[in-house]
Amino acid sequence: MTSSVQYWSDRFAQLRKGHRSGVVRQHKPILLLAVIDLIDEGIIVSPKIELTDELIQAFRENWAAAFPDEVPGMPQLPFFHLRGDKFWTLIAKPGAETALAALDRPRTVPRLREIVEAAELDQDLWKVLREPQARTQLRLQLLANHFAPNVQQSLVVSEEERRIVAQYRQS
Repeated sequence: MTSSVQYWSDRFAQLRKGHRSGVVRQHKPILLLAVIDLIDEGIIVSPKIELTDELIQAFRENWAAAFPDEVPGMPQLPFFHLRGDKFWTLIAKPGAETALAALDRPRTVPRLREIVEAAELDQDLWKVLREPQARTQLRLQLLANHFAPNVQQSLVVSEEERRIVAQYRQS
């Protein structure tokens, strides 16, 4: 593994996303943006990511900014399914290992919280995410690779990001 920003930018660009009725689902990129937001705010301070109320709120805020006319996405789904991207490992609560192994699709946040203690990020990814400039670059790559230009603008958090996103669109 590597802790280079470019490596993780490439990995984020290749996220496996679901489809529904021919529409690509953006739940995973929205959740990763929420994780980056909470690292920026000092709320997430370790590679263990819990499905907290703060993470759910950040996910919903990003969802509302990106897709204001859509029903809010369900954060437990990307939290669960990011494990398939091999940098996000679910940690079962003690005694819930069998239930986690058997779980196909968590229907609700409380159900997932019953079974999962946290998700743990790959250690090399965590090293990259601890650096503010690297977080900005990963955020911008998520925006550029997974969202239309009009949606990108609604998800940027600073004037510097607005400028960089505009440059991406022009190139």
